[in-house]
Amino acid sequence: MQEKENRRRAEKEEDLSYANQTNELTKMRGHLEYDFMQKKKEKEMTIINENLRKMEEAKQLERQQEAEKKELERQRVALLNERGQKQTYRPF
Repeated sequence: MQEKENRRRAEKEEDLSYANQTNELTKMRGHLEYDFMQKKKEKEMTIINENLRKMEEAKQLERQQEAEKKELERQRVALLNERGQKQTYRPF
């Protein structure tokens, strides 16, 4: 009788030990999955931010080139207007 009770108690302890180990492994797996998802999300955000920065730089470059183009056109028009006007003779 005592032997049977001891065997049952040992089996119960073994089952509890196995359940605790399984629980710990599940927790660890959860932590690993969470860490992986965080790293993946961080990487995606880094890529998104980098793409946004590149797009902003491209827009800024385009605006700068457009401004330079307009300035050159303005200078060309000013030069053409100046050439078309009669100027007084100025001796040296």
